[in-house]
Amino acid sequence: KSRVARHRLVYDALQNFIDDGLHALAIEIIETPDF
Repeated sequence: KSRVARHRLVYDALQNFIDDGLHALAIEIIETPDF
């Protein structure tokens, strides 16, 4: 998956928190051959 696609997966998983007011998030994606 592309970097953008992986970020979207994270945001989708955290959508409830975002809806409740989460406004800042630092994402560190570690790329491995499995992805």
